[in-house]
Amino acid sequence: MERLKSIFKIANLKYVAVFLLPIAIATIMYCSVDHDSYFLIKEGEYLAQNGIHHTDILTMHEGLNIVVQQYAFCIASYYIFTAFGQIGLFVGMLALVFAITLLVYKICMLLSDKNVNLSLLLATLTASLMSISGFFTTRPQMVSYVILLGVIYVLELFVKTRKTKYLWWLPVLSLLLSNLHASLWLLPIIVMGVYIVDSFKNPKLHLEGYPTKPLAIATAASVAAGFINPYGVSAVAYIFTSFNAAPIKEIVLEMKPFSCEGAMELVIYGFVVLTSLAYIFGRRKNIRMRHLILFFGFLLLGINAVRGLSQLILVMFFPMALLFKDADIAKYVKKRWRTPITVWSGYLMICVTLVVGFVNFATMDDNHCLIRAVNVIDDAVAAAGQDKSELKIYTIYDDGGYLEYRGYKPFIDQRAEVFLKRNNGKSDILKEWWDMRMSAMKKEDFLEKYDFDYLLVRGARDPLHFIEDEKYQVLYSNYNEHITIYKHIKDE
Repeated sequence: MERLKSIFKIANLKYVAVFLLPIAIATIMYCSVDHDSYFLIKEGEYLAQNGIHHTDILTMHEGLNIVVQQYAFCIASYYIFTAFGQIGLFVGMLALVFAITLLVYKICMLLSDKNVNLSLLLATLTASLMSISGFFTTRPQMVSYVILLGVIYVLELFVKTRKTKYLWWLPVLSLLLSNLHASLWLLPIIVMGVYIVDSFKNPKLHLEGYPTKPLAIATAASVAAGFINPYGVSAVAYIFTSFNAAPIKEIVLEMKPFSCEGAMELVIYGFVVLTSLAYIFGRRKNIRMRHLILFFGFLLLGINAVRGLSQLILVMFFPMALLFKDADIAKYVKKRWRTPITVWSGYLMICVTLVVGFVNFATMDDNHCLIRAVNVIDDAVAAAGQDKSELKIYTIYDDGGYLEYRGYKPFIDQRAEVFLKRNNGKSDILKEWWDMRMSAMKKEDFLEKYDFDYLLVRGARDPLHFIEDEKYQVLYSNYNEHITIYKHIKDE
């Protein structure tokens, strides 16, 4: 009992409140399983039961070459979902949110010489902005965030202590990432390269200077470790073949260039400006070239594609711990943390937010229009005595994963890169679908080519909402939800 009392005394409520805040925001901002999770679960099920495969098994297309670059994450998602359902995936995401907040805090503590209040502020700001921006999801990118920060933490530990024993964590982290989310494996390697550049001492260029050789060896070992995965070079090179195609930049929101059209984009842009000003007017002796390169490098990545903003946020704030390590945050706060009403009110607010988030999550899909639509197809399939796995189902890009989860083989799903000819070795399916959507390909030619059994059409802009052919029977139509379901009546 005395032991518990001493632990509670040491664990100041401000730490609890600060680390719960990003989690609380996540429960409100993200009260549903990401649609990508459905194909990840289905892929994980096949992997768990049949092992590694090199041909797509989820869609109606035959013989598509595939690299399941996040295969280990798929398997983990399947087992978690099987054991705990959607709530298990959600809790797993929140655990990773906590890990991200903790790692940023630890990095800030290293750089600020244990300025606790400053570190807490920067860690909470980082994780909360990530959460509000929608970058916390039940997708493998969460693991890549943790590993990226883990690499930075290891590198900062080495810089701080000059102890090479920490560097041997780098190949381990590289190995993990190449198996959990290989498409982002290159980013930590680039970060290691940045720290190698900073290891050459040059005060005029703000290069800190520390032992280069052990860092270079650990980086080389990390590169070698990245190739230890079932798909080898194809997995770690996935980023080069998957994210530059024109259709993907048009279709996938996170691959579009950064713009300041939305509120969150303006907020992120504002923080970019403030961070730039901090580098300009901050204490110059505390500026490090490695931090400047990371900031402006990931800024360019974020400008090129929205998904790069997540990495920018992760590396944007922790260098401020070094720039302002002597700042006394407490003196700028009129009501200190120890004011009971402030602490307990904030603590209560966070707990209520968590409860509300979990309630929202638990009831999220009760009336979801996509679920109702698939139920309509289920009824039609059952009435006709058809086999789900043998049917060809048209669906839009965003809905394919859920159809796969329900046992169907749709035309397309959220794995946009799988439907590029340069990846699948067979056909530019993604381009054909996009051409049809943009009326560059006649919908009649599209329907004739693929001979679908059912069409689940969603979205106001899809030309297939209106089919003037008696062979396509309307099973369900909802104008307000922009959903139309057709059954193809084929000749016997």
